[in-house]
Amino acid sequence: MKEKIKDFTLMFLFISFIFDPTGDFFNFKYISVLACFFVFGINFLINYRAIHFTKTQLLFLSTFCLFIPIYGLNLTLFNTDLSNFSDTSYIGFALTTFLLIPTLIHTSNSFIKVFINSLRILMACIFLILISFLIDGDSLGFAQFFIDHKSMLMGFREYSGITTYYIYFTASPLLIILVAYDSYSFLNKSSFIKFILLTLSIIAIFLTGTRFNMLVSILILPLAMILKKYSIKRVFFNFLILLTFLIIVKNNKFTSSFFKSSDDSNNTKIGYLQSYIPIFSNPKFFILGQGFNAHYWSTDFKLLMTKSDNDGTKTELTYLEFLRVFGVFFGIILNLFVFSMPIILYLVYKEFNFLVLGVLIYILSSAINPYIFSTNGVLVFLLFLISINKSSKFESLKLIEP
Repeated sequence: MKEKIKDFTLMFLFISFIFDPTGDFFNFKYISVLACFFVFGINFLINYRAIHFTKTQLLFLSTFCLFIPIYGLNLTLFNTDLSNFSDTSYIGFALTTFLLIPTLIHTSNSFIKVFINSLRILMACIFLILISFLIDGDSLGFAQFFIDHKSMLMGFREYSGITTYYIYFTASPLLIILVAYDSYSFLNKSSFIKFILLTLSIIAIFLTGTRFNMLVSILILPLAMILKKYSIKRVFFNFLILLTFLIIVKNNKFTSSFFKSSDDSNNTKIGYLQSYIPIFSNPKFFILGQGFNAHYWSTDFKLLMTKSDNDGTKTELTYLEFLRVFGVFFGIILNLFVFSMPIILYLVYKEFNFLVLGVLIYILSSAINPYIFSTNGVLVFLLFLISINKSSKFESLKLIEP
C-alpha cells in the first residue's frame, strides 16, 4: 500500500510537470512538489538510518542545489541589486530539486516505470490533438486548453517547402527518454507490441516539429543499434554505419534544411556568438561571471537580447550561458558536470543502455535550447541521480518491460 501511495504521488508529480510546467493550471506543479516532499519526506525520516547517498549524488546535489543559487545571488548583489529580479530559473531549479531530494530513496525500478508511463500519457495527448485537428481543421479542439494554460504551442513549420505539424508541449524534449527506452526495449526482445510502441513514440517526437526532435526520430534507432552492441573491435564498423546515416541526412533536402544558416532560428543563434564578445571582453565578467538578472542591468546583454527580439532572461545557448553567468572557471566546471552525467551512467551500468543514450541526447539538445534549468531538467536530473545509486538501481538494467 505504501509503495502504491508513493508511485501515485510520483505520477502526480510527473503529470503536473508535463502538463503544468508554469504552475498556471490550478498550481498543480507546486502542489505536486509539496506532496512528494511530505510523502517521501516522512518515509525519509522514518528510514533515515538505512538511507545512503553516494558521493557522486551528494556532489551533484551540493553543486546544483547550493553552489549555483548561492554563488549566482552573490554575483548579482556584487554587480547590482535584487530590484526587478525575474531571472528565477536557476533558483527555481535548485529549490525544486532540493524539495524533491526525498524521492531519491524510491527504487529506480519504480521511478522509471512511473516516468515512462507518464511520457506515454504525453504521447497519447499528442495523437489525440492530431486526430481532433484532422477531424476539424478550423478548430484547435482540446489543444486550446493546454495553449491557454501555457503548456503547449501548436501550428505548422516549413522546411524546404515541406510543411510539418508543430504540436509542441513544453515537456516534449522528455520524449527523447521515451524513444530511447522504446528503442532499447525493441532491440532487447522484439515483439509486435514493442514495434507499435516504438513507432508511436518516434512519430510523436517527430510531430513536436522542432528540428532537433525530428532528427532524433530519424537517428535514435540506428544509434541504439550501434551502441547496444558497442565494443572497441566494432568501432570502425559502427563509425561507417553512423557516417552513412549522417551523409543521408546531410544530402536529404528536408533534413539538410535544418542546418542552413539562413534559417531564422539558426541565424539568431549564430548571431548570439558575436554578441557575447563584448560581455566576455570585460575581465570581471569573464572571470567571475555576471550572475542572475543581467537582462535588466547589463547594457551589453540587454543589447544582445534586443537584437534577437528575445524578451526572456537568457539565451538558448545553455552552455555558453554557464560561462556568462558563473564565469569561465565555474562555468567550465558546471559544463563538465552536465556532460559527465551520461559517462557516469555508463560507468555505473558498464553498458550503453537507454539511460545513457537518452540523457546524452537530452544534454546535446540543451546546447541550443534552455532545457537544463526547467521542470524538464529537474526530472532528468532526478532520473540521473536515482539511477546512479547502486543500492537502488535495477539489476544490470535489463529493461523494465512496458
